[in-house]
Amino acid sequence: MSHTSKRQVEASFKGNDNIRAGKNFFSQTPALRASLKALHRQAFTLVELLVVIAIIGILAALLLPVLAKGKQKGTQTVCLSNQQQLALAWEMYANDNGEKVVGFSTFPDNGTPGVTPPDPEDWRTDVQYVQPSIPLTTPQAIIQATEAGFRQPMNSSTQTIAGPLYRYAPNPHVIHCPGDQRASLPAGSGFAWDSYSGVMGVNGEKEFQGQTNTVMITKTIQIMHTSQRILWVEECDARGDNLGSWDFRPGSPQDGFQTQTPSWIDSPAAFHGNASTFNFADGHAEAHQWVNGSTLYFATSLDQNKANDTVAQIANDPDNGTNDLYWVATHYPTLLNP
Repeated sequence: MSHTSKRQVEASFKGNDNIRAGKNFFSQTPALRASLKALHRQAFTLVELLVVIAIIGILAALLLPVLAKGKQKGTQTVCLSNQQQLALAWEMYANDNGEKVVGFSTFPDNGTPGVTPPDPEDWRTDVQYVQPSIPLTTPQAIIQATEAGFRQPMNSSTQTIAGPLYRYAPNPHVIHCPGDQRASLPAGSGFAWDSYSGVMGVNGEKEFQGQTNTVMITKTIQIMHTSQRILWVEECDARGDNLGSWDFRPGSPQDGFQTQTPSWIDSPAAFHGNASTFNFADGHAEAHQWVNGSTLYFATSLDQNKANDTVAQIANDPDNGTNDLYWVATHYPTLLNP
C-alpha cells in the first residue's frame, strides 16, 4: 500500500470515530434527546384529542348564539328599511292624490278570484286575484304572483293595472321580510312571501263580518298623532298569504279603555326573535319587543286555525298579560284614536 492510500484509510477511520463521538454526545444530552423524541412523535394521544374536541365544542357553544343574533339583527335591519320605504311611498301617494290614503285591503269588494279585476287603489293585490292567474303550486310561483300583486296586479291583453305604490317604491322585494319563517314552508302548507299587512283602521276593508267600518281613516289629515300611529305591521298568517288588511279590536282608547278592552283578531308576527317591526304615519319605523309569552305564542304559531282556536284564546286571556295588547291598541289608528 502506498503512503497516500494509507493516509486516506487512516483519515477515514478517524472521521468515523468523530461521527460516533458526535452521536454519543447528542444521545447523552437530555434536552436534545427530548427534542429529538418530540420530533419523532407522529400523532396526538387520545387524551389530547379529547381535550381539543372539548375546547372546540365550548367555543362553538359560545359563538353560535352570537352568530345567530348577528343574523337576526341583519334581517331586522332589512325589514326596517322595507317598512320605511313603504311608509315613504304611502306619504308620497297621498301627496299626489289630495291626501287620500292608499287602500289597505288586498282584494276587490265582493270579488271572485281570477275573474274580478284588482282594485287599482289597493296597495297590493292578493295572489288569488292577480291576473293572469298562475297555478300556485310552487314557492317560486307564489313569489312571482306576490311580487306581481305589488308591481302590476293585472297585465292582460285588454287591461293593465299598475300597483299604486310601486312607482314610489320600485322594488318588489320591499314586501318581504327575510326573517319571515313561513318562507321555509312548502307551497300549499303555509308558504308565503308577503310579510306586511296594512292596518284595517286606515282605509282597509269597508265592510267586515257584515258590519260597515264607520271609524276608518281615509285621509292623512285625519291622523293627528303621526309619530304614534302604525300603518303596516308584520303579520304571520299561518294559512299562507296575508289576505286583506290587518284586523285588530282596539277597544276604546279614547276613554282609557273603560268602555271596551282590546283583543287580537289577526296574528302579529315575531320574525326577529321576540320582536316585530312597525312603521308609522310620520315615516319612521321601529322594532317593538313583545313582553308577554302569550303574544309570542300567538305570533310564532304556525297553526293554520290559530285565530279561531285556543292559541288566540290564550293570547287574549288577560291573566296571561296585556302589555302587548295595550301597546298595539294605543298605537292603532281609527277616527276614534287619530
